Amino acid sequence: MKRESFQAILSGIGLFVCFLLLASARTTGGFSPFALGFFVALVYAKRNLFVSAPLYVLAIFITRADFAEFSLAVFPVLVVFVAYFLHYKLKRPISLLTTNICAFIAQVPTMLYSLYIGETAFYTATNAVLTQIFAFCSTLCLYAVLVRGMKTKFTVDESICTGVVATALCLGLYTVRFFGITPLFLVASFCSVVMTYSLGSIGLVSGVVFGLAGALGGDYAIFLPMVVGCVFVLAFRTTSPYVASIAYLASVIGLNTYFSSLTGFSVAEGVCVAIGSLAFCALPKQVKGELSAYLTAFREPKGERHVINRHRKTTARRLSAAAKVFWDLSSLVSDTAWDMSDDERSSHILTAVEREFCGTCSKKDQCDYALMGKRRDMLYPVVEVAIKRGRATLLELPAYVTSSCVKVNDLIPLVNRIKDDYIEILKQKVSSNGGKIVFAEQLLGVGELLAGLSQEMRRVVGFDVGRERTLVDELSYKNILCSEAIIEEDGESVTLLVKEGEARRRAIEKITSKVMRKKMSAKVEKSPTHKGFDTVLLSSTPIYDMAFGEAVEKKRGEEKNGDSRLVTRPSIDTYVMAIADGMGSGERAEKSSSTAISLVESFYKAGFSHKTVINLVNKMLNFTEG
Repeated sequence: MKRESFQAILSGIGLFVCFLLLASARTTGGFSPFALGFFVALVYAKRNLFVSAPLYVLAIFITRADFAEFSLAVFPVLVVFVAYFLHYKLKRPISLLTTNICAFIAQVPTMLYSLYIGETAFYTATNAVLTQIFAFCSTLCLYAVLVRGMKTKFTVDESICTGVVATALCLGLYTVRFFGITPLFLVASFCSVVMTYSLGSIGLVSGVVFGLAGALGGDYAIFLPMVVGCVFVLAFRTTSPYVASIAYLASVIGLNTYFSSLTGFSVAEGVCVAIGSLAFCALPKQVKGELSAYLTAFREPKGERHVINRHRKTTARRLSAAAKVFWDLSSLVSDTAWDMSDDERSSHILTAVEREFCGTCSKKDQCDYALMGKRRDMLYPVVEVAIKRGRATLLELPAYVTSSCVKVNDLIPLVNRIKDDYIEILKQKVSSNGGKIVFAEQLLGVGELLAGLSQEMRRVVGFDVGRERTLVDELSYKNILCSEAIIEEDGESVTLLVKEGEARRRAIEKITSKVMRKKMSAKVEKSPTHKGFDTVLLSSTPIYDMAFGEAVEKKRGEEKNGDSRLVTRPSIDTYVMAIADGMGSGERAEKSSSTAISLVESFYKAGFSHKTVINLVNKMLNFTEG
């Protein structure tokens, strides 16, 4: 048998048992409003009517064995089928209001029959009101359990409604008798021990539910033993499951024996309590762990959020260390960059001229004697003019050189040639040097970026758990399934995990803005870890927005405009507008300006500071153009 078929059979059996218990459940006043409300709620929970309808009718027939009751059970089925058919044709889902209207129409024959057989108008009206209330509670409960899933945290109203439905089912267990024994004691003892041992104080709710079920059935004294038994489990849950189970057994049997004159507590029911409480001890350790993990899925996710802040601190320290590394590298590269002043350039050219011109001259010693070792001072004006003006002439030569130098005609061409050769070498060195400077600036910018990220990561992230719960509840009222909401304490960021297909509903922005008390803007992303869910990221909408326009005209005869522009929004509160002049027109100018704009956009999106962006872009463009 396939797994899906087996699960369908188990689901049908469980549904039939629920119908049997709810049809059998009857309060001490004779009210039994449960089975009808539960059946109508199944429609809203998207259960198959062709399965639930026969099970409902069969359960009514078995528990009441009356033809009139059987006939009355058929009418709600017809009402629900008509409503379902109409909504199917209109291609609209059945709403919560429609469900409650169906519940009211479905019980009209029951009310008339009740008055016909002699029941009072008060009894009939009260039973009808209770049916409506239970239908509403069942609708919220079944939607949360069957549609959303048990691992999704319940809202406050869903928790209350689930408690009401659970109490009705337990009332059915109390009403049913097997050989004079109430099965409620067996189920209550096992479930109370499991839930209280696994959930702690939250598990006390199970004792309250089972106790209320007995009280509604007329056995008021059963309430105290059920609750006190859970309190004893809570007191001994830190020891071992054996001690906790024995504590529950002793307290429940002791109190029920004390109140036996009121409860009619029998030895057989005491045996049921013993079997149920000790059955928890008999479960394998692995099964106990799985039960505990499954039940604790409903609690607040606080541990994970503590881990988030711990990891943020670790990441901040690593980013700070990485920033220092890049700063040190930038300083190292800057120190190795070659640089030279105008005086140093003149000195290098002058040395080369002196070596080639005077070094091989036969009159060298005579010149040194006549000039008293100041031969460089005579040549310096010629070299300086060559560097500043680009070309030296005979006019710059001192009188002594023109009158006494035997190689004066060769001096000017030599100075100009050496100067040209040196300038060419200088350009190559400047090019290499520019690359080092740009690289150093890049390293410095990366260091600043990492330092900024480190500072941001050091901030402890707080979470507004109260508003998170409110937000999930408000979204549920609009039938938006939100399995988790995370609101940072500053209120600037909200993250929602919603069911796939519901992420783009306008109600999300509206409800979130209402809860946060400010206008929020939404952005939808696919959830990489939760199949069937989308992630909705909401951030506060800026008070002011920006609108812009542009007009572009290219030069006549050119295919492209040489200028480029940028309007982008790298963060929620930042706009960047930039214009790059292409220094001309046409394809080459357009390529140059678009490159500049692309660099500006990339740097800002990466988080670089304004100063770093401008310096880097200018130096890179100068370097590439050179």
